[in-house]
Amino acid sequence: MEMILNSIDFAEKRPQNGYSSGGELYIAVGDEFFPAEYWYDCAYMDLKTWLPRLISFGSNHTDSCEFVFMDGPYTLRLRRQVDGVIRADYLQDHSCIHSEQNVDLRRLLKSALSCCRKYDRFLYEKGKDNLFQEEIQIIITLLDT
Repeated sequence: MEMILNSIDFAEKRPQNGYSSGGELYIAVGDEFFPAEYWYDCAYMDLKTWLPRLISFGSNHTDSCEFVFMDGPYTLRLRRQVDGVIRADYLQDHSCIHSEQNVDLRRLLKSALSCCRKYDRFLYEKGKDNLFQEEIQIIITLLDT
């Protein structure tokens, strides 16, 4: 499972929204995509809500986390089971449409790190300050442990 971020749109007058008016943000699992390949959403707002949850989950502070997409009725729920296996449930309108066992948390964290770096590079190219440096450092620390 990987988090994918592409095609970020720049909105100069929206600094409170990370200068983004949207972008392609979705989850890839092999040849499958959730909610869909090239899903367009509020990339900055999604990442700013998802990353603290993922970091908490990755640090073993919580046994579950949810990534709710801003556009559309889609949610990805991760749960750590008693045996330590991570399960992913893909929800549409609060109903599970697919489940997956044995999620590779390390791979997901690496992809989240890539998304953060890509977003900050996008801002740098527009002459703006980075917004995900704290998250980048925490994820790097998690991956190093």
